[in-house]
Amino acid sequence: MLNGNFLNSLRSNRRKLPTNSIPQRWKRREPNLFFIRFKVRSKLKIFFVLKMNLKLTALFK
Repeated sequence: MLNGNFLNSLRSNRRKLPTNSIPQRWKRREPNLFFIRFKVRSKLKIFFVLKMNLKLTALFK
């Protein structure tokens, strides 16, 4: 009973908040930012690894 009431109150409070409130916008945007950051990092890592491999092959030739 208590849990149900608590959840309902949370839902009603959420409805009262304006849709363009900062937390909700941030919640929507944050995963995308994280994903983009991750992609960029992985690309940079690949780039550096390739660069290092080229340098090493040049050294050992």
